[in-house]
Amino acid sequence: MGRSGRLHGRHRADRGHSRPRGDGVGRQRGERRHQRHHQGRRAHPRPARHRRRRQRGTRIRRRPLRRHPGLPRLLPGLREVIRSRALAPSQQAGGGRRLPDKPGWRPHRLDTIGDRRTLEGDAYGGSERQPNAGATDISGGNAIARWTRQFSRTSDLELKAYYDHTDRDVPAVFRETLDTYDVTLRHRFHPGGLSDLVWGVGYRGTHDHVRNSPALAFLPWRRTQNVYTCFAQDELAFLGDRLRVTVGSKFEHNDDTGFEYQPGARLAWAPAVSHTLWAAASRAVRSPSRIDRDFFVPATPPYLLVGSPDFESEVLQALELGYKVQAAQRLTASIATFYNRYDRLRSLEMGPPAFLANRVEGRTYGLEGEATYQVSASWRVTPGITLLRMDLRTTPGSTDVTQVRQEGDSPRAQFFLRSSLALPNQVTVDFAVRDVGELPNQPVPHYATADARLAWQPTRGPELAIVGQNLLDPQYPEFGRPAARREVRRSVYGKATWRF
Repeated sequence: MGRSGRLHGRHRADRGHSRPRGDGVGRQRGERRHQRHHQGRRAHPRPARHRRRRQRGTRIRRRPLRRHPGLPRLLPGLREVIRSRALAPSQQAGGGRRLPDKPGWRPHRLDTIGDRRTLEGDAYGGSERQPNAGATDISGGNAIARWTRQFSRTSDLELKAYYDHTDRDVPAVFRETLDTYDVTLRHRFHPGGLSDLVWGVGYRGTHDHVRNSPALAFLPWRRTQNVYTCFAQDELAFLGDRLRVTVGSKFEHNDDTGFEYQPGARLAWAPAVSHTLWAAASRAVRSPSRIDRDFFVPATPPYLLVGSPDFESEVLQALELGYKVQAAQRLTASIATFYNRYDRLRSLEMGPPAFLANRVEGRTYGLEGEATYQVSASWRVTPGITLLRMDLRTTPGSTDVTQVRQEGDSPRAQFFLRSSLALPNQVTVDFAVRDVGELPNQPVPHYATADARLAWQPTRGPELAIVGQNLLDPQYPEFGRPAARREVRRSVYGKATWRF
């Protein structure tokens, strides 16, 4: 099942790991896409923390693109952002070292008034050393193009196309080349009355080519997978916009399990200007990955572990309830509870050979709280807490003894405190502290860490920053077994950004 990533509770458990804004740290996008491809496609509903932010009324502010004085009038909204960053290496628990990734780039973005056209791209490359193998090389790139036609204030049409290429080479284990294509057409309009309707269709295709090894194999060694989707959502406003009801669903057809449906409903009520109550219910699925159906260890018989051609989609049913209040002019607080039920989770059944099946079920539930206090016009402080409980069990007839242990792969409690201070002369100081509970199944002990960022932006374009991460310890573990895990090291680096 792998790090309990498929459980909805993990989204909440990871929330406390947020770092100061602009620190530029995280795993490379290509590695995450590779993991998503092999561990399963993400379910349609957003991770709960993202859904809650929208339901609680938080809006993402987008800076308007400004015209550069030296550009021709043909492209009235061209903006280019070029960034370069170097990531600090991590430390192996046994003394090895992970190599830093190569710098990435974002070539350009074009926007025009009326019809908006956006083009973005990234390229990356890097390597990391494994405890018992050579360096794993990761490289790739992606591009996304978006065209939007604004018909009116309440109606628009958007066409988005996306391409991603990832190449991953694990010495003596396997090498994979993965290409992903994604096209989505979305239409929003106001049919009249209280309704605000969004509908659309989409296609996603993946093609991978795997060079197997005697140790393991994906069979067939190359495969193309297709996913066709359509979706619709309607938002209704009542009582002078104080009550909003949103209902919708996504429908999907994939090559493995056929038809899937993922409905959702959300209600938000504002009895007063400073109070908002909301509730949500949704159903999500994780369709099978290549590991679930096409995985063999070793590459030739007799096998020790095999995937199952009958592996079904995993199912999540989620309930959420939240409350947000502006308790004072400078104080805003919110609290949310959640209850998730899981069916047909992946299990590891005993053999010979051992095989993957859908014989684990369970539930997660918990609470999230967060407050924002504007100490002054230039200083903002945000504390928060996340509590999580997991209960996994096997279904009758299962011989699994490993997957249910994932209850100990997520911390039961996390706390964080973030501070952002704007000083004179365009100087900003960000600081964050995290306290994370233990992971009994790894085992990883309880730890606390802190990050800091000092930035100076003398004019609108350039920005210089110094970032310190994991400042409380020279190195510490976050996940994994002691013999093979990587420990996060203390690091300090500089960053330069130019926007124009």
